[in-house]
Amino acid sequence: MLRDLLNHIDVPARVVGFARHVERIHFLPADGVLADPRIASLDFPKLQTIEINRNNLPKATKQACIDSLKALITPTLRSWILKENIFADVYVQAIDGDIWLRLLWERCDQLTIFEIRSNLNFDAQLLWNFLRDTVHLEGLVLAQSITEWLTDDHMVLILGKPNLRSLNIHPIYEVTPATMDRLFHILGHSWMMPKLRNLQLTFDLGAGRTAARLLAVVPNIETVTICLVDGVQGVWNDALDLQVFTALGMSKSLTEIALYPRIGWRLDGVNLLELIRLEHLESLAIVMQWDEPDVRPVPVVTVTGEQWTAFLTGLPKLDSLRLDMGAFHVLATHEEMVTIDKALARIQRVDLTGITLVCSETIESGSS
Repeated sequence: MLRDLLNHIDVPARVVGFARHVERIHFLPADGVLADPRIASLDFPKLQTIEINRNNLPKATKQACIDSLKALITPTLRSWILKENIFADVYVQAIDGDIWLRLLWERCDQLTIFEIRSNLNFDAQLLWNFLRDTVHLEGLVLAQSITEWLTDDHMVLILGKPNLRSLNIHPIYEVTPATMDRLFHILGHSWMMPKLRNLQLTFDLGAGRTAARLLAVVPNIETVTICLVDGVQGVWNDALDLQVFTALGMSKSLTEIALYPRIGWRLDGVNLLELIRLEHLESLAIVMQWDEPDVRPVPVVTVTGEQWTAFLTGLPKLDSLRLDMGAFHVLATHEEMVTIDKALARIQRVDLTGITLVCSETIESGSS
């Protein structure tokens, strides 16, 4: 860490020498070392990664921080990660994000990782210029303060980057059919993102069918976190939007799926069975996001024992399963129940909130 370099080496010449070999700097949440004026006099020609917290950039020592950042942010930098101080005891007012964003834009044309996990304000034009010119980006994380005013044109800049491997955009920004239309219009109907491996996005206004369109252009996707919303009530259509399960089932490289629907769908076993084509799937979570947590809707999922058995036995590598979609009814025979129990025992982590397993033979005998 930078603090160790400055405080535990007594000979200034050795400090200068060590600084020239530093490749990665990770700041602790309460670290105020950027205010140390000695940093501005050092060279960091091999520095590639800076992992910093907003509390490391206090406005109270603004000029000293700026001078230090000028020494640290150089053309060799490949990764800039700004974290929120979740466990910090004291909230510190940070310097304007435009200060270091401008330095990154002007100096770091080879930047590959850009993660902003803390809410800061940025000049809209400066952010546009940065996203436009960082052509080598491979990983991008954007917090709420940025995504709340992102436009479809910003998404064209982002999703048009040929080397992008990981994208995580705060769910306040929603991809719509208009977004996809613009992407294909600007990038062409043959547009694909073969290098993308990790995706975290929110979809609206026909969320399922929109997500399906994007999944079709990321053939090698490995992990997805998808939020499905219905901001305009009634736009969601099961017949059209549940095709997101078909699209997921065709993404053969998937190892992790997390779906967070906030819609009134009627899912059934046929939709779940689309996923058994994913022979590498290790983790699956489908968790309904309730607008009112204490109010649960009527049953939304009904599957047969045959379907539930085929689903659980059809994913050989699954070791984490979480389903929380309100009432989930499984109607199974005694024989199917035995198979279901064995299949669930094989999965290491299981959370099946709201699932009711009903013996069909008991129902039939009770009605006769």
